[in-house]
This record gives sequence, C-alpha cells and structure tokens, in this order.
Amino acid sequence: MRIDNGTGKVWVNGDFTALGAKLFTMDHPLDPANKTLAHAAIESNEVMNLYSGNITTDASGKATVSLPDYFEAINKDFRYQLTVLGGTFAQAIISKEISNNKFEIATNQPNVKVSWEVKGVRNDARMKMNPFNAVQDKSAAQRGKYLDPKSHNQPESKGFSYDANLNSSLSDIKPSADKKVAPPTTGGSLDQAPIVAPSSAKADNSGSVSDVAPAKAATKKVELNGSVLDTPAAKPADKKLTNDGSVAPETKKQEVKPVAKPTGAQSVNG
Repeated sequence: MRIDNGTGKVWVNGDFTALGAKLFTMDHPLDPANKTLAHAAIESNEVMNLYSGNITTDASGKATVSLPDYFEAINKDFRYQLTVLGGTFAQAIISKEISNNKFEIATNQPNVKVSWEVKGVRNDARMKMNPFNAVQDKSAAQRGKYLDPKSHNQPESKGFSYDANLNSSLSDIKPSADKKVAPPTTGGSLDQAPIVAPSSAKADNSGSVSDVAPAKAATKKVELNGSVLDTPAAKPADKKLTNDGSVAPETKKQEVKPVAKPTGAQSVNG
C-alpha cells in the first residue's frame, strides 16, 4: 500500500477487503456544521463496471448510444437496462447490441426519452491474470476459524488473527499504582527541587539562638622540626543573644592553651 503525500491518494496493489461497509463520508450538504453524510459502495459477486445515461429517439424511433472508446477493451458479458420516461406508454428495446463501443435503442413511438444503463464484467489485464472468485475455500490453517468470530457468537480465540501468546502477554501487564516517577530534570531553572520534610524541632520565639552544638574545628600544633602534633580542637563558646539582638555580657571567652614545648634537644636549621 502507498499513500501519495501530495494528493492523499491511497494505492493498493492487491485486493482490498473490508468486513464492514466501504463508503465515503462528507459534511452533510444541508447541515454541514452538525451532521455528516455517508454513502456506501454497492457490492456484487462479480467485479463490474457501470455506465448510464439518457437519450431521446429520433422521428423513426431510433437512437445510438456511444460508450467510451476503451469500453470493450476492459469489459465483457454486457448487461443492459432501459426505462422509458415521459407521459406516453412506449416500448423500448436494444435493437443492436454493443459493437465498436456503440449500441442502438429502438422505441415503438418517435421522440421517446429513454434512460439506459450498461454493466460490464471487468476484463482488463489485471483481472485476466487474477480472475475474481466470490466463493473460496479456507486454507488448512484457517479452517475452524472466523474472520469475524463475534458476529457468529464465537469467542475471540476463534478469529483468524488471534495470537494466544500475544494476548496472554498483554493481559499479564498490569499498571503499578505504587510506583512513583521522579520529576524529569533538564538542567534548567524550572526543574523541581527535591521536597524536604519539615523539621520537627520547636521554634524559639525568645530571640535567643538555639543551643545547637557547633561542629568542632580541628586545630593542629607544629613542632619545631616541622612535624604536626595531634592536639584536640578548641571548643568555641556558645553565644546567646538578648531580645534586642546584642550579645549577652556573660559570654565567656575561649581559653587557649599554650603550645607544648618539645622534649629533648632539637636542632633548628636556619
């Protein structure tokens, strides 16, 4: 199958089959904003072409109908239908059948209007190579199965295209209700920041700084020879603020211990 991107035409190289109706649909000409109008194709057990028209016989009651110049090249087994129009009861017959893409109509009265229709069974090169057969036996793999099992009150598993493995694998897929998907990140300023749970600590409305133990800063002492002594870090004093924001006078200063003198004789290289 091929779809022409320029015109939207669909080309099918083989036969086209539909279980439902083959139709065209348009906006309804009398109410295009609110309704649609559909027309279905006429079905037949033969592949046929149809031609029709109206013609009026002459004073001698004769009329010649000219068909397209390709008519006999693509059709066979011609069928005719005539209907007399007008206020008089007249008879009409096919006086000469199709030859050289023409046929003749005769009426028993002059100047009679006749509506005519001609059908032909398709006989072009494609149909000669692939003749149409309305009734065909199902293949061995298709026997016991249905094109439309539902319309015959049969289970879906009796359908031509039913695949037990495919249907089983699809039915096993269940959506997970508990699975949470992380928000997408793009590196942009609009990315959602991680949600942090609120702190359960009580807020101190007195104006003082909460008594939270500060992290100990590691201090190292240096010997005269350049080596570092492992000395415990000094603990900074806790500070408290008064209600006006100033530091309370009772704040104690950090006591700094003197550097321990090295033992033994050490030489200092200048």
